[in-house]
Amino acid sequence: MTPQRNGNPTPDQDVAVQVEPVPVFGPRRQLPTYLLATLEKWHREHGNDLPACKCGGRAPILISKVFDRQGRELELARYTVVKPRKYDVLVLHEAVGTVRFVLCDPPQRTEEGTFLRPWSGSQHGDELQHCAVRVFGSSIDDIVYSDLAWDYLKKRMAGETAQSRSVSRNNTPPEEIGRRRMALVRQCKRTRGRGGAVTLRTRQETSSRRVPPPTQAESSLEEESSDDEEKSVAAPPPAKKPKAKEMSASSEETKPVQVVFRVAPLTLGKPCRNIPLEACRSRQELFKKAQDFYRARDKNAQIEFLDCQIESPQREAYCLVEDSDAEFLMMVEQAQSLKGKERVVVNVVPGMQM
Repeated sequence: MTPQRNGNPTPDQDVAVQVEPVPVFGPRRQLPTYLLATLEKWHREHGNDLPACKCGGRAPILISKVFDRQGRELELARYTVVKPRKYDVLVLHEAVGTVRFVLCDPPQRTEEGTFLRPWSGSQHGDELQHCAVRVFGSSIDDIVYSDLAWDYLKKRMAGETAQSRSVSRNNTPPEEIGRRRMALVRQCKRTRGRGGAVTLRTRQETSSRRVPPPTQAESSLEEESSDDEEKSVAAPPPAKKPKAKEMSASSEETKPVQVVFRVAPLTLGKPCRNIPLEACRSRQELFKKAQDFYRARDKNAQIEFLDCQIESPQREAYCLVEDSDAEFLMMVEQAQSLKGKERVVVNVVPGMQM
């Protein structure tokens, strides 16, 4: 197979799409072949363009549940596509047994959670109704389904549609703005000539494009207008610039806390291993990296559990075992919530069989 010079295949060429067999999170199953075929069809028609179901950013280390419109709990998975280019996709396991791609719409998390819309291979991904909502909480037991989430989504989508129409109406061409301004000046001149009071009622244009400078004819008409016209249109006060201290304090509050797992060695005096949270986002990954660390020194080492303690005045401790995914997430959330720290260390000590 010979690719085109621009790297994009022709519609009749096969496209090799390769996906990591183990998801970043979610049920540990391979991506179904029919979903793989959907990605192959997309890249065959659109080259290396990213599909709408692509999810960006890091996988969130937060406790969550996913519900459909009937309140049934579903499973969500995130897979990494490595060819023809690297990106992640979201896959929803529905209650009826089907598996489908989904995208976040709106793309950011709302006060009711993250709303998911199915993606069937279209370019924009907005042809199907929202099917699920991902709700976040501080613990699994705190997360409950509420159908009020769909009322919130309906109102939000209606508001965005109205705002879009308003922007479209106000997106006036610069030439039209110039004509309106000239007509307004002429009207003011006629009103002043009749001895009437001059009142200017201006409508603020919300177009982001710059208004062209007035022509010579417009300038002469504007110069003839009286000072009363200038007084009737008050200029808005200049925006107050935030102080440097306020900006510094705000940036410190929003700066994320770096969490580092410090895996203790088997023998005192030996080097430990520091693993940042970005490289270890689940309990399984922490167990695996700790296992690899100890087996490099003793091939028979077998981890049974991990004793973890956060370096803080409270020194919160957690014992992670085989099925303690929720405890891992709680530990990370607790470490990230510490104030006044740029870096928080979680000391990890193994309990193992030798």
